[in-house]
Amino acid sequence: MTLLEIRRAPRVCAACKARKKACDKQLPACGRCARRGLTCRYDTLTGTGPVEMDSPWTVYTAPDVNVARYNPCVASTVWSPPPHQSNLLFRSPSSTDRTSLDNMLEQRIHRLLLHSSLSVDVITERYFRSVHKYLPVVSPYLLDAATSQFKRATPRADFSLLLLCMGLLVVRPSVATTQVDESTSIELLYRTVKTIFGHVQAVICASTSLVQAALLICAYEYVSGQDAAYITIGTCARMAHTLGINCDPTQRLGLLNDVSSLRLLEQWNVWWAVVILERLILSEPAFRSQLPSTQFPDQASHLPSDLVFEGPLSPISDTHLPRPMPILSAVDADNVSSFGRQAQASHLLDHVLRSITSPSCRESLIPHMRALDRDLQGFISIAIAESHRIHCSAYTTAVKSFFIVHETILETTTAGEIDERSRAALETATRIMSCVAQDHLDNASVECLPLCCASNLRVGIRHMVERSSCDGLQSCLALEARFCGRWGADGRGL
Repeated sequence: MTLLEIRRAPRVCAACKARKKACDKQLPACGRCARRGLTCRYDTLTGTGPVEMDSPWTVYTAPDVNVARYNPCVASTVWSPPPHQSNLLFRSPSSTDRTSLDNMLEQRIHRLLLHSSLSVDVITERYFRSVHKYLPVVSPYLLDAATSQFKRATPRADFSLLLLCMGLLVVRPSVATTQVDESTSIELLYRTVKTIFGHVQAVICASTSLVQAALLICAYEYVSGQDAAYITIGTCARMAHTLGINCDPTQRLGLLNDVSSLRLLEQWNVWWAVVILERLILSEPAFRSQLPSTQFPDQASHLPSDLVFEGPLSPISDTHLPRPMPILSAVDADNVSSFGRQAQASHLLDHVLRSITSPSCRESLIPHMRALDRDLQGFISIAIAESHRIHCSAYTTAVKSFFIVHETILETTTAGEIDERSRAALETATRIMSCVAQDHLDNASVECLPLCCASNLRVGIRHMVERSSCDGLQSCLALEARFCGRWGADGRGL
């Protein structure tokens, strides 16, 4: 399904009406006007007169664009914004009416997809094959049901925004030119998404779709090394608190039907994603002294699911939950989901960060770090043993904690025994990242790599350079370059 198929204009255009010609009511321009290069105008819903299709919040059709040539079945995942239209993407809305916003945003996103030859099907297919593996915050069943519903009606503004944010993470930067051209870069799409997000939030304030969209924006900012990720994750946390999705829903699942239960589980995954992503951001040197805005779920809280599906979409297959559902403290359980393991790894990372920032831990910092070192080694052993069934995001998060623990020990103590033990541990972690780089260099898609992969690579590269080791260095540099090239990062990180 493409947004071309979602809706048509409610009435004939002004040109066809004046000439008493048949109008197919297509958006952004009817077929007759498109063939003749005419400016296509439709009357507004309130009947106050025509509105031109190049107005700030409607679909703009450039004179040199032949809409009839657009084939929704031929989709590309290369972002190339409309020529000479950058100024049209950032105008302020003239209305805060909810219905008007829905119509306006659907048309704007339609224009973005139109000029990039994208389809909703391509965006969602690429998203669930890559980003969803390490950030399962969107239920495939619920998304499919919502998309089917909006074939006959205008989608909500927050849902349209969510689709656009999914596209932000799977659309590849344009490589049509060798010169750095802002108008053909993924950065323009990112700024467009951020601007639209502000408009939507000004009207809707908070919704599950809006939190999901903000999470995907934050994920992009984190992997591209932008400080804005720290601000965006705070916005996610406050919206989630406002909606009340930060409570374990498992006690209510048996009282609801399959779809309602799935919706609760999706919201629980969203909250876990906020908690996990905030810890990743705070683990970066620039924010390591900051305290989290979210409270980590307690040890008895149930872990998130992977929201996976196989075969025909249904609430049952989409949920795919083990019974009973494992809890956070169940590290030795063999039925923990991939995202659940990532939550457990983030719990260890949370302990590491709190030990570093808490004044009460200063005197006992080294014993704390050594205890966390033992926990991390045990967790990494479990993650390696389960590598055939879980995503490597849990593994890389644990390795990130491992780096922080032993770098902290070396910065805090001069004891020879601990010093040598930590140096050996850092060398082991560096070899791990070298192996990861060699294994993934043949992988054509870097979208599947965990969010903190580039950060770990940079730490590993730094330790290789410090000890003048060339073993695995080129592989790490090559993978980091591909990662940064994909996400538009400068290689320095946060």
